[in-house]
Amino acid sequence: MAEAAKRIGTMMYIAACDFDPSFEAYKPHLIPVVSTDGFDPSAEIFRGVKMVELFHSDKAWDCALRLKEMDPGMVVSIRVPMDSRAKAATLELARAGAEVIHLYADYQGNEFNGGQPPRFVKDVMREIHGHLVTESIRDEVTLITSGGIALAEHLPKSLICGADGAAVDLPLLIALECRVCKRCAQGKSCPVDIQDVDVAYGSQRIVNLMCSWWSQLIEVMGAMGIRDVRRVRGEAGRAMFFEDLERETFGAMFGKKR
Repeated sequence: MAEAAKRIGTMMYIAACDFDPSFEAYKPHLIPVVSTDGFDPSAEIFRGVKMVELFHSDKAWDCALRLKEMDPGMVVSIRVPMDSRAKAATLELARAGAEVIHLYADYQGNEFNGGQPPRFVKDVMREIHGHLVTESIRDEVTLITSGGIALAEHLPKSLICGADGAAVDLPLLIALECRVCKRCAQGKSCPVDIQDVDVAYGSQRIVNLMCSWWSQLIEVMGAMGIRDVRRVRGEAGRAMFFEDLERETFGAMFGKKR
C-alpha cells in the first residue's frame, strides 16, 4: 500500500504500532495515526513526514500545537468519530484553527452510538458541512471522510455531501483478493495469504484500482460540467437523493413516514 501511495503521489494512513524502519523510504507519503496518550512530539515517527493525524480527545488540540511548534510546515489532522458529538466537535476544532478534520464512520458507513437505525455517513456529512457553512467557517478547514466507501461512485458522492477528500480502506484489501471473511479479525489465518503477497504485484493492483476510480471521477465531473474537483464539494444541487425523490413521488399518496 505504501508503494502504491508513492507511485500515485498520494498519502497512506499508518498506525503508529505498524511503523518500522522498512517504511523509512515511504515517509513523505505516510500519515502516522497516533494517540494523544503519552504523546511525544519528538518521536522518530514524526521525522520526515508531511502530515500527522491525532485521535480526538481533550488533549488533541494541545498535541497538535506542540507538533506545529516542532515543524510549522507539518499538516496536523484530528480524527473524529461520526457520532452525536461530531458536529459540535468539528465546529470547536475548526474555530480553534484545525487544518484538517477526519470524520470516520464504521466500515458499513454508519455513525457510532447513533439512534436506531443509525444515520448513514451521507446524512452526517451533509449536516456537518451545512453547519460549518452556516457558521461561515467552512472554507477554513479541510474535511476528510471515511467509512462505507466501497465503490468508485462513492468518491464523488462523498464530495457532493461536503467532504474535501475521502480515505479508502477495505477496497484496497479487496484489490489484493481479500474475501472479507473476517477470519483475521478473529486471529485466524488468511485463506488467501495476503501477508505474503508480492510487493510489486500487490502495489500494481492497488494502483490499477485507484487510477480506475480517478478515471470514473473525471467522467462524473464531465457529466456535471465541472472541470475542477474542488467545485464538486457540497454541490448537492447537481445530485438526486433517494429520500427526496421518494417524498416528491409518493408523499402526496402515502403521506410522511411517522
